[in-house]
Amino acid sequence: MKALIFDMDGTLVDNMAFHHLARVVLLNKYGISLSLEESRSISEVSFSSVIKKFLKYHVSDEEINALNNEKQLIYRILYEKHIKEIKGLKQLLHSSKEKGYSIALATMGSRDNIAFTLHKLEVHQYFDIIISGENVNKAKPHPDIYNSTISALNVTAEETIVFEDSHAGVKAAQKAGIEVIGVCSSHPKEQFKAWGVCHSINSYEEYLEKYFA
Repeated sequence: MKALIFDMDGTLVDNMAFHHLARVVLLNKYGISLSLEESRSISEVSFSSVIKKFLKYHVSDEEINALNNEKQLIYRILYEKHIKEIKGLKQLLHSSKEKGYSIALATMGSRDNIAFTLHKLEVHQYFDIIISGENVNKAKPHPDIYNSTISALNVTAEETIVFEDSHAGVKAAQKAGIEVIGVCSSHPKEQFKAWGVCHSINSYEEYLEKYFA
């Protein structure tokens, strides 16, 4: 192994509940009643698709972008006082650097959210490469983001491990030919197994104990 690649939301931090809450707050602001359970049920549906479904009038791309920026701001305000790493993350990042591994972040999250997360966790210095949704043409589950990341790291898929929490992310990494470690922030280990993921963890402390030599 030469490189570790991390997704961000649900992988560096267990934050998906706050993304769902921010979506509920945003839609409620515009008169749309959406419960947290309903938001969770469409967790892997794109933001633009959600907006087009719930707003009963035509929404331009510019309006969707503005609404998405507003939703992300709401998320950061809600999550700022609660943000914390998934246990063992910083230890794994530090130990990986000591072993000479390259480390990358590959997330469809916005640049503002990336900066917010890395700054609050104080882990920005560990990442050699950061690839966001703004750097690729197709979102997960398309493998664009992972193909771009291993190319930027100058490693092969076989030399790399990806940490992912979502089905779309798992599929993207698998299509890129990269081994996946499932992070069980939103889904149980049984679900990752059903997706073809051999190893999954509840925390990075578990990974360090079981798999990190």
